[in-house]
Amino acid sequence: MEPPWMTWSWISLVLIVQLRGYWGCMEEERMALLEFKSSFNATGYIGGDFLPSWIDDKGSNCCTWEGVICSPTTGRITQLFLNDLRNMNLGPTPWHLNTTLFLPFEELLHLDLSGIFNGCFRNEGVRGRVAGLKKLQVLNLSDNQLNNSILPFLGALTSLETLSLRSNELEGSFPLQELVQLRNLKILDLNENRLNGSLPIQGYERLIKLKRLDLSRNHFDKSILKFLGALPSLNTLSLENNGMEGSLSAHELANLSNLVVLNLSGNQLNGTLPIQGLVALRKLEILDLSYNSFTWSIPPSIGNLSSLKALSFAYNRLNGSLPIQGLCKLKSLQELVLGGNSFEGVIPSCLSNLTSLRMLDLSENQLRGSIPSSLITSLTSLEYISLENNNFEGAFWFGSFANSSRLEVVKLSSGGNKLEVQTEYPSWVPSFQLKVLVLTNCNLNKPAGIIPKFLSLQYDLREIDLSHNSLRGNLPSWLLHNKTKLELLNVQNNSLTGHLNLTSRLSLNISWLFISENHFHGQLPANIGEVLPNLEVLHASQNNFEGSIPSSIGEMRNLFTLDLSNNNFSGEIPEQLAIGCQSLVSLKLSNNKLQGQIFPNLSNLTNLVRLDLDSNHFSGNAINGVYQNFLLGSLDISNNYISGRIPSWIGNLTGLDILVMSDNLFEGHIPTELGSLKLLSVLDLSGNFLSGPIPLSSDLSVLRFIHLGRNRFKGSLPIGLLNSSSSLLTLDIGNNNLSGQIPNWIGEFSELRILLLKGNNLQGPIPRQLCQLKQTRIMDLSNNTFSGSIPKCFSNIPFGRSELSEFMFDPIATGTAYFLQPYKYGSFVEGTRDGNGVEISYKTQEEVEFMTKRRSNSYEDSILNFMSGLDLSFNHLTGDVPPEMGNLNEILALNLSHNQLSGSIPKSFSNLTKVESLDLSHNNLSGQIPSELTELSFLAIFSVAYNNLSGKTPDMKAQFATFDIGCYEGNLFLCGPPLLKSCTTGVESKVAPATYLDDGMDLVSFHASFAVSYIMCLLVLAFILYINPYWRKIWFGLIEAARKAR
Repeated sequence: MEPPWMTWSWISLVLIVQLRGYWGCMEEERMALLEFKSSFNATGYIGGDFLPSWIDDKGSNCCTWEGVICSPTTGRITQLFLNDLRNMNLGPTPWHLNTTLFLPFEELLHLDLSGIFNGCFRNEGVRGRVAGLKKLQVLNLSDNQLNNSILPFLGALTSLETLSLRSNELEGSFPLQELVQLRNLKILDLNENRLNGSLPIQGYERLIKLKRLDLSRNHFDKSILKFLGALPSLNTLSLENNGMEGSLSAHELANLSNLVVLNLSGNQLNGTLPIQGLVALRKLEILDLSYNSFTWSIPPSIGNLSSLKALSFAYNRLNGSLPIQGLCKLKSLQELVLGGNSFEGVIPSCLSNLTSLRMLDLSENQLRGSIPSSLITSLTSLEYISLENNNFEGAFWFGSFANSSRLEVVKLSSGGNKLEVQTEYPSWVPSFQLKVLVLTNCNLNKPAGIIPKFLSLQYDLREIDLSHNSLRGNLPSWLLHNKTKLELLNVQNNSLTGHLNLTSRLSLNISWLFISENHFHGQLPANIGEVLPNLEVLHASQNNFEGSIPSSIGEMRNLFTLDLSNNNFSGEIPEQLAIGCQSLVSLKLSNNKLQGQIFPNLSNLTNLVRLDLDSNHFSGNAINGVYQNFLLGSLDISNNYISGRIPSWIGNLTGLDILVMSDNLFEGHIPTELGSLKLLSVLDLSGNFLSGPIPLSSDLSVLRFIHLGRNRFKGSLPIGLLNSSSSLLTLDIGNNNLSGQIPNWIGEFSELRILLLKGNNLQGPIPRQLCQLKQTRIMDLSNNTFSGSIPKCFSNIPFGRSELSEFMFDPIATGTAYFLQPYKYGSFVEGTRDGNGVEISYKTQEEVEFMTKRRSNSYEDSILNFMSGLDLSFNHLTGDVPPEMGNLNEILALNLSHNQLSGSIPKSFSNLTKVESLDLSHNNLSGQIPSELTELSFLAIFSVAYNNLSGKTPDMKAQFATFDIGCYEGNLFLCGPPLLKSCTTGVESKVAPATYLDDGMDLVSFHASFAVSYIMCLLVLAFILYINPYWRKIWFGLIEAARKAR
């Protein structure tokens, strides 16, 4: 038995230790922390006041300081969280970590230094010793731009169990040699570095305790898999986004038998799914092979992976039907993610047996049939279900979810517009509180178009998307009441009407609001900025809003995209918008009735990337309201009444990619400062009163679309165009006063798709160099004074042959995508994002005018992919029509009218199998019309009028049965229907020599009609004089007076 004094000694010792912990941290550790802070301040590495609780006051207990955790018994510091102290505004400022500062922390277990450095600098390594960190178990150095010079420091920390080096700049093979010494390591995160190689460093098998390994976002190939099997404790492996290629074999997976989690998503793996190899992984619970290129179907043997809790094959190239015998055997499955494939057929009803299923994602496939209500009612554990973007049809009653009390996310839609979702009848009461509801393009509550009333009882919603339905009536106020967590509301593309009512009693946190493409009318609420101050995205386009733009929008300090286009807004742009909305990235006010001077007070919007003010009533000169918007990538002020000269400050907008100023009243020369826009790819100044030569700078080397038509430019084609010869797709300089010949360098435009030179004073022969334009679809040289013959090599120009033209005309778009994630579902597998994206893009429609079917048509965007044509009309071309032009078998419109072409119509024109418009009128063509032309089954417009053709017209069959007399008139020796002149049987019509004036007039017809008219006038005059003595007296009196005057 111990003496009493010994017992009291132990009690006293314990009390001393406890009191020491209660009184505060050790002085040595407190001073080390202060020295750590001062080392930052000394370099200015951290901006402003940081770690304000770390004060040099002996009365301050450092255990209460920010980021510091002490042992409650010893008072020694055990955890330090110094993460994310870096001032990102200071750039890559060097800072040396002096590890001797950590020597006093002998009891330190957890150290977080993530996001604090800008690298381990100058390749000097880390100074100091680490002897004092003998007990350190967790070290986080992620997001520090560290390179391999950190490794000697790490290799000495042999007590480490968890090490994160995520998002750094480490290089070499796995594992880095120094890390092999860390035999106690259980968790190692090397995600997002520069590691590579297929063979690991010798000795890596010493990491016998390693359980979790993350090598994602590096450069490993798939051969590393068979070596990682030598790590006996490894149960979690992630190799996401490594660029692995090829198929996976059973041999490569065989050694990973202890794996519980395997993530190979985001690679380039292909072939069939490696189910045979995966079956050997008996302990596997989570398998993620999403975002690869696996093909074929899911084999039934998937059912042998009986331990699976989460399975994702999303966004591969899988097809076929879902394997009933396989998937339905996975009784333990909690998450099934198969979205983004090409699965067909119906949803297997046996999925209702997977009663543990929390997450079901079959979105973006080609599934059809009905959504089985019995499946939904059976899966009472469901928390997340996404069936959107399939081909479901028939009625689905939303009340099937009534008993799914855990339900958080529902996404339903149909690509075929045959699905009808009903939420109202019969009545039901939900047992869930949704966080995300997406019911798009599903004929919601058709035919009544009622907004689901059960939403009035949903108070936890973050996102509501009811877009692309036929919803009617007003937007109910209860949809927004009592939803303080709501961040996104999308009701665009419906038929909602009435005023947009926003009462001040609403307590809203909405960030994104989409109400475009409805029938809202009246004014936007004057208090919209006060009720929705947190709004980041407002899309209200294509409604019937009117009146002025509310000045309270200036209260939306976080607004980055505002789209009020295609309404009836009037007045001026409010000054408060420019003052308050300085975060604006995209401003679209197109197609309204706004007026006043363009660019008023917009100089504060320095973050603008896109500005659309087109199709309004702006007038006056273009003042310098945006001259400091250096980030501006797209500027469209077309179709207004802006006058004066194009301002020289336009050259300050050096970030411009798209500049559209067409259909205004600009005059004068193009400013030379335009040459400073080196990033410009779209230039549209058409439809103004610009004059002088076309000055194209040698710096404009990336231009893709040039529209300068309908102006008053003079001179020859500018040689500056050559600087864009490798990128130019559209060149429209028609309807100007350009003169001279087409230069031979025109053939340098190897990518040119559209060439419009019509309506100028160009002359001379058509150069053969045009035949080098191997990608051209549309060429218009009409209304000039070109002479000579048509080059035979025109048959080499594709004019629509798609195999020679890979480029697709789509809306020109570049920019930045913004993604809002109101709610992130807690899934075992990554790759399912719950939210919406908005792209702040520079989009403009590529539009050209081309004469076809006797009228000038405008072709836009993707329609240009299907249009092709050649127009040489209204020139002075002579000679025969080249038979080789019959090889243009993809051309849709061919116009050779109003020239002086001679010879016969080539029989090879019967090969123009796609032609819809063929105009050969007003020429000197002779001979017969080839009967083979009746085989042109798409021909809608045909004219050979006013030539010297002879013989019988083509048979009135197929398309030729629709052509009237006007298609053949002016040919004296043509006969047969629809002409009234019948053909004499057995007598062949003689061909008279054709005589025409330069403008295409038939001289024979002219002389005959003139003689007949002259004789008729004489006869009428003689008859009048005969019956009227008074006029006869006056007439002879005039003759007598004229005789005497001689």
